[in-house]
Amino acid sequence: MNPINQNLKPMRAFSLIEVLIAILVLALGLLGLGAIFPVVISQQRTAVDATQGEVVASTAMALLSGQSEIIDLNYMSGDVLFNGILIGGEVEYSYLWQSGRINAPGGFNLLIFPEYDLATGSITLGDIPAGNGNTATTDLPWIRTIPLNARLYPQAHSGVEPQFVWDFIARREPTHNAVQIGIFVRRVESRIPVPRDFSLSDVLTGNGTPKLIPVASSATGLPTIARPPPSPGVFYASPQYLGVFVDDEKLDRFEFTNPNGFNGTSREFVRKIGQKLLDNTGVVRTVVGLDKNDVNVVIVDPPFRLGNSSDGSIPLTDAQRASWVQQIVFTPKTPAAIRVFTVEGGS
Repeated sequence: MNPINQNLKPMRAFSLIEVLIAILVLALGLLGLGAIFPVVISQQRTAVDATQGEVVASTAMALLSGQSEIIDLNYMSGDVLFNGILIGGEVEYSYLWQSGRINAPGGFNLLIFPEYDLATGSITLGDIPAGNGNTATTDLPWIRTIPLNARLYPQAHSGVEPQFVWDFIARREPTHNAVQIGIFVRRVESRIPVPRDFSLSDVLTGNGTPKLIPVASSATGLPTIARPPPSPGVFYASPQYLGVFVDDEKLDRFEFTNPNGFNGTSREFVRKIGQKLLDNTGVVRTVVGLDKNDVNVVIVDPPFRLGNSSDGSIPLTDAQRASWVQQIVFTPKTPAAIRVFTVEGGS
């Protein structure tokens, strides 16, 4: 016998079961790794949108805060009736955010600043009536209309396709009795149908194609995709409102006082982790959790504060009462950014 062969030991191979187990472990690892990618991509896009959204909000603020080719909001500061009603010869103000809807389902038409045309997405500011300390406006209504095209960012046909659209709401700011503006920035719907040989800019401006709106909703307030006309039941997705109540012992959450809101759908849009809200104290808050025991309660950050009186007592004046949260404003599609600023010059 060859002495060399005597030193060789038989080699043991992997069994079929061991190979299958190894393949299973590898497959589980790859599945786990694959599940991470969508989360990372989503978080990265959210971060990019937040950064770009702030840029868009700054651009919109610059256009709205002074005289510009788009609109001049300074005249609103001189309207003593803005966000107020006459009761017994006295003006009583509301410090809640306001906007109206033109041609909404059911013929809903509020003559409040500003008004959204739900068919075109344009925003129109109403006339200031003469009297009661006001000087009547003399410019034509279209001069005070901000078309949807002017609120796209980047501008259509600028060399870069529009990615965002911004909207605004208004209220009478209680501390300085001035006009306060809330700007909402949203990403343009990515699933808008673009015909062959046309661009998104063409579709959003109606350049040779039926004009579509960048963020649409159904008659029940659900986000949807705009379709070429006729598309009954598709409207511009303007900001929505809900009444809320804050318990002074649970300042990190609020409770809906009218949870159904817009045709029973509003609460579900607010109950999204990461949703951004604007309340009637002018503070932007983010939904960070849900109450497991009550579907009408949402946890937010930053938490609320009690009034604005230095000693923490219950506020008594109208301005102090307004510091208590009564209302939130939101968009069904989570905004990339919300910006609040006050128009210079009080009334």
